Amino acid sequence: MAYEIIWETTGAQFVFKKEATSENVRQSNKEFALDARFPSAMYALYNLIDVKKFPIVSKDIKKIAEMDAMRYKINPDMKVAIIGTQPVMKGIIYMYNVYFGLASNTNIWETKIFDSIDDARKWIDT
Repeated sequence: MAYEIIWETTGAQFVFKKEATSENVRQSNKEFALDARFPSAMYALYNLIDVKKFPIVSKDIKKIAEMDAMRYKINPDMKVAIIGTQPVMKGIIYMYNVYFGLASNTNIWETKIFDSIDDARKWIDT
């Protein structure tokens, strides 16, 4: 499988392998949101350390952000931590946040990118 969702005490970690496609991201987000634990999840931690390819285009990012904007209404207090070192990730996340804000009248999840899982977990716990 291209990804795995690992539920933790107060949130979930998404572990992606080699490639994060728009289909993988949409499917993992859908699984997460359909889980009974989603409304009370305090964080979503996207572990992209092993990802080397991001075959995602602007229209895919827009669609993912619009779907997440609807999910925001169910759980507005969640933090989103992304762990990865690929330079393209910052641009993808910036674009995602812009589309998310447009779809939800500027209400978006607090989102940050980290180089290490330890730094991401420290931020989640604050």
